[in-house]
Amino acid sequence: MINYAQTCFAVTFLLVLGSIVVTAQDNVEATCQDFIEVAFEEFGQNCAGLENNSICYGFGTVNTTFANDETNGIPSTDLDILTVVGNQSLLFDADNNQVVESIQTAPLRPITGIVNDTLEATPDVEATAEPESATDVELWGLSLVYTSGNIPKQLDEPGIRIMVIGDVRIENAVPINKTFIPDTIIEVTVEGADLFTAPPDYRIPSTVIETVSGEFEADAISPDGEWVRVFYLYERSYALRATAWLQTESLLDNPNLGDLPTLGADYGTPMQELFLSMESNPDDCDGEQTSGILIQGVDGIETDIRINNLPLRLTSSVFIQIVEDDIFNMVTLDGIISILPDTEAEVFLIPGFLADYDASFCLDEEESLGIDQESNDQSVIACLDDSLPIIEPRILNNDELEQYGTFTSLPNNITKSVSSITVITPSGEGDAMAQIITSDETGMNRVNEYCISGSLPDYICDSTGN
Repeated sequence: MINYAQTCFAVTFLLVLGSIVVTAQDNVEATCQDFIEVAFEEFGQNCAGLENNSICYGFGTVNTTFANDETNGIPSTDLDILTVVGNQSLLFDADNNQVVESIQTAPLRPITGIVNDTLEATPDVEATAEPESATDVELWGLSLVYTSGNIPKQLDEPGIRIMVIGDVRIENAVPINKTFIPDTIIEVTVEGADLFTAPPDYRIPSTVIETVSGEFEADAISPDGEWVRVFYLYERSYALRATAWLQTESLLDNPNLGDLPTLGADYGTPMQELFLSMESNPDDCDGEQTSGILIQGVDGIETDIRINNLPLRLTSSVFIQIVEDDIFNMVTLDGIISILPDTEAEVFLIPGFLADYDASFCLDEEESLGIDQESNDQSVIACLDDSLPIIEPRILNNDELEQYGTFTSLPNNITKSVSSITVITPSGEGDAMAQIITSDETGMNRVNEYCISGSLPDYICDSTGN
């Protein structure tokens, strides 16, 4: 059992309480939503300027552990980092061969005078509240992770943004000896060489994109030294890809590739593969979601991540929870999400869609699959049979969508803006399908283009009027 560090939270408690008192005037009750808005505002301030491949202690109660080759599970308090709200740290410290192991954030639970027992503020009267126990000052935890994923340094933005919210633990599943950080770029030259999507046996099919000549920027080399990854934008079926691969035997001028980091089929950046666990059902906070992970990729570019051994490919935002009976729940907030990409069972989600988890995605028995060497990780499996089935997700109704409205007020200096979504439900009888309206015009225009080209399935295109 992880013990939350208790230092610094009494100060945070009074600071948050004071912020809510400022906004609650004329005896108007401060609601749970008021608390969330204050938390998000301070989250944006605390994590401003976060660098790629880094982690931020954003708000409330957050516990982080690190691991190295000698000792697993080093508490952040022992390392004197990430112990105070606003602390930031690299995910991987190459000098000390140390990588982030796990992040645990506290649930939004009753706190005297703030949540559930609503705060009534009287003008010109300073509100005070003494916590009854240490538990009372374990505030709703928020943490932020930026990791490169498969996105190259040249795009100059985090490849994957992971917001860890509330009653959640995530564990890194990329071991130290398979950790990849794209921090070196070398120019290479080819003449009439084939450019490939990936080397053989990597996680996307290896095919020739085109034959190319000229200079390219390489940022990785395969373990066998026969391939280099280069920055190259090209169109795939429903998004752009930002990298391609060249065979080293095709490189001219004998470039020095010794400084390039290794990137194999089962390598990744920290937290590009992770295991999510949640100890209780998500809390109800005025009908808002307060526990889960919000994952954001790069707009319009394929971003790869694996959650509980389930491969996902996203071009923007997805919110993931584990709900009752170990059911894995995914909702797309903007962009396009692919579940099980490059397989016959591939499933697409666009804003407003929920994976049909009742028949599809459950969690297996606990095993040791992350890097903490403890049996606390669960893989996504089929709920009803031995293989993950081909499914058609369903569209959420507007009452369900309201639960995710909180995310539209996330600070846009550290996260991407989350679109508002409305579903227009057809009246009367017939086969008319509900229509999705979203504020993300650029993303929906992209969906429409891929529908016209036949790249997306009918259940997606019918919902957008195509």
